[in-house]
Amino acid sequence: MLAPVAHINVIAPNGRVLGLLVLALTHLSVPLTACLAYGASPLWIMGTLVFLAALWRIGTVSSGVGTRVLCASLSLLSYLLSFSLAVSFYMQGVGYTEAFFFHLNIGTLPQALSSYQVPAILGFLGLILSTALPLVIPVVVVPRALRLLPLPIAFLAVFLSSAPLWSFVSYLLVANEIDVSSQYGLYVESDGGLHSSDKGLFSDDRKNIILIYAESLESIYLDTAIFPQDYLPKIKRLAADAHMFSNMQQIAGTGWTIGGMVASQCGFPLMASVHSTGNSTIASVEKPYPDSTCLGDILADRGYKSVFMGGADLAFAGKGNFLSAHGYHEVLGREQLASKLEDPDYLSLWGLYDDSLFALAREKFKELEKSSQPYLLTLLTVDTHHPNGYPSRSCSQEFDDDMGNSLRCSDLLISEFIRHVRNNADMERTLIVLFSDHLSMRNSLWPVLNENHAARKLMFMLFDNHPGDISDIQGNHLNVAPTIIDAAGVATVRTHTGAHSLFDDRLDELTTESVNEATLLL
Repeated sequence: MLAPVAHINVIAPNGRVLGLLVLALTHLSVPLTACLAYGASPLWIMGTLVFLAALWRIGTVSSGVGTRVLCASLSLLSYLLSFSLAVSFYMQGVGYTEAFFFHLNIGTLPQALSSYQVPAILGFLGLILSTALPLVIPVVVVPRALRLLPLPIAFLAVFLSSAPLWSFVSYLLVANEIDVSSQYGLYVESDGGLHSSDKGLFSDDRKNIILIYAESLESIYLDTAIFPQDYLPKIKRLAADAHMFSNMQQIAGTGWTIGGMVASQCGFPLMASVHSTGNSTIASVEKPYPDSTCLGDILADRGYKSVFMGGADLAFAGKGNFLSAHGYHEVLGREQLASKLEDPDYLSLWGLYDDSLFALAREKFKELEKSSQPYLLTLLTVDTHHPNGYPSRSCSQEFDDDMGNSLRCSDLLISEFIRHVRNNADMERTLIVLFSDHLSMRNSLWPVLNENHAARKLMFMLFDNHPGDISDIQGNHLNVAPTIIDAAGVATVRTHTGAHSLFDDRLDELTTESVNEATLLL
């Protein structure tokens, strides 16, 4: 006869029950943390309890090596998947997305380990415990009801109780809804855009372009009703002189930096399920998306010199290779720029701080202005990178959290750079663009962002010699390159997914249809 459940702790010698408790806590610690800290569903905890019960039942088959190895393998697999889902929640505040799978590769691992050392150590410890404990814990007496559970049902419960499995299924369902054309990129409908006339390769009507990708700097931070801290007062004042598009949505395949860059430069969402790509793929192939036409390609064909400057490693997410392959003549990242600093060791986990980047960008701007050749200068900031932000030391620390300080610092640095350009360039032939690379991922302000889900929009402002205005026309990343090229007087451009310039009077119907096809996601 089987012993009662209440007697397990008494009759299990040599730390058997203690080992089982440690194993259970190892598995439960992941969903408990994700649920309490990052907003994951409590069903994940319930599923983990079901898994542990099923694993316990499988372990009662015998005390042989084969059973223990089987239990250890299932335990390892379950913990590994559970931890990966927790990483997604830690980084993004949501389950599996295309951004998560895009970065799931060997090339991203060193950066992740160096940037998030404590979670990495805890995860490694969990992997050891989840594998080792089932190998060394002998079979213990279990409740009658659990022993009577048929083994096939126990095995089925192991898989059906997996929260990572259901998150992956949900991700696939969303990914399969995306209908992306078999041809990708921009195409030129005709020469001559909104303010242009075709007077030759270096026509004065073809404006120099300065494009600032502001890391995670979505427009909700301008709203003092939501954020009374007033994180972006200087950019808000500048917005009065800008063409501001206030209804820029984020669609699937654009919610991380390289995804946002590719979509805004080339006119297609970077869906891993469509392109079968990832960080290592973009970095390793000779020319990513060789059949695509992107912003840099069009400008290069029209005589522009294109320069990219970003504080992070160019190899990360393959952005250096992507830009070099699509019209950029100079691509400068952490390795190229750090040596130009007075203090080469003044670096954050992601690379150059933004005060260093903008100081170097001013020098590059001065150099480009001396030439008669039109240019595109693209900058990518990093200080507002999730989860906590990395404020430059030249900025005052006005808030209790680094993300708040990073936002205020970015407000200062970006606005000062825009003013510098406007004061030192001919705005008759200059276009300045400020654009969020994507919406914020999970950061220290996440509870407020989640509460105001509907108000979250991408920031998209254009500064030129025309009066400022605000448009609430619906747009997304795919509209960015056509809008820039149109406003710069280079050409009239659209994407193969149907997105036009946001200055196009026909766009009201066209973008609504395009966005609906692409599926809106936050």
